[in-house]
Amino acid sequence: MVAQAKVWGEKLVSACVRIKTDYVDLTGEPQFIRRMAEKYHDLAVQNNVLIVNSCGFDSIPSDLGTFLIANELASKGLQTQSAKYSAAEVVGGASGGTIASLGGMATDLSPAEFAELKANANYAVPESKEVIPAKSIVNTYDEDFKAWQTVAIMEIPNVRNVQRSNWFNKYGPGFEYTESTQCSGYLSAVGMTVGLYSMFGMAWTSLGLKAMLKLMPQGSGPSDEEIKKGRFTCHLVGTSTPNAAGETIKVKAVVKGTSDPGYGETSKMLSESALCLALQRHQIGTSATSAHFKSLTGGVATPATTMGMLLVERLRKAGMTLEIVNDF
Repeated sequence: MVAQAKVWGEKLVSACVRIKTDYVDLTGEPQFIRRMAEKYHDLAVQNNVLIVNSCGFDSIPSDLGTFLIANELASKGLQTQSAKYSAAEVVGGASGGTIASLGGMATDLSPAEFAELKANANYAVPESKEVIPAKSIVNTYDEDFKAWQTVAIMEIPNVRNVQRSNWFNKYGPGFEYTESTQCSGYLSAVGMTVGLYSMFGMAWTSLGLKAMLKLMPQGSGPSDEEIKKGRFTCHLVGTSTPNAAGETIKVKAVVKGTSDPGYGETSKMLSESALCLALQRHQIGTSATSAHFKSLTGGVATPATTMGMLLVERLRKAGMTLEIVNDF
């Protein structure tokens, strides 16, 4: 599904679960994922139907990047204590649909519900009663990334999607995940922080969102030429639980795309996700997805908890980079 989830999403999810047809979407709306999990997860499991959310730039780099790190640590006999993601380079155009989804996180919910969404990194896991405090990285120098970091624009959906993957894959006890944006220096980080919080402040009010969508309506976005010129690079660092000697180790991963992340690369990610379910469904639930994590064959799920390495390999063949690396 490619549309704002609140408009068409539930009707399509309901139909797919009922007629036993797998589903993928691009939603960046945690409130929609939570509602679908509450209403349809058990029936989807029963009917052996996969409802796979967020198969675009939100949140495949975050979700599969973390999955690669956890898989690598599991191959060493270790669990994952934490993972963090830095948007090192993002070149692409804005989208009216993304603005609508970002604003919808506030305008679709009551103030109390929106406060819960922002505060709880486990918001998209209604199956769990655990509250995981959400953490934003603001104007901080990170030694692993060797750069200043600040708020990531889509950290709310991405963090909550990764925690949904953790719920099923069990990456490690007390697993923590954060996201940030890389900046050239401290002043750059401060400037970006002010700009992003100003944008959030507008998008999260009905009047502000209406004004933003007047300037950039849903359906608007970059030109074909701008899409071709786009690119992105994301860095991830995972830290293990202590080994037998009481030491932790770190694993690094890189996810890259070679066109506009929200259009060119998202089209690639969504298409390959759909093709993976269509052509390799018989391999889901086997060791082909991961030698260490058992993939779901039904339910409201994520790319990492369903297709795993099958989708990683497809995206590599389609021109994306998803790799464990020694350094950035």
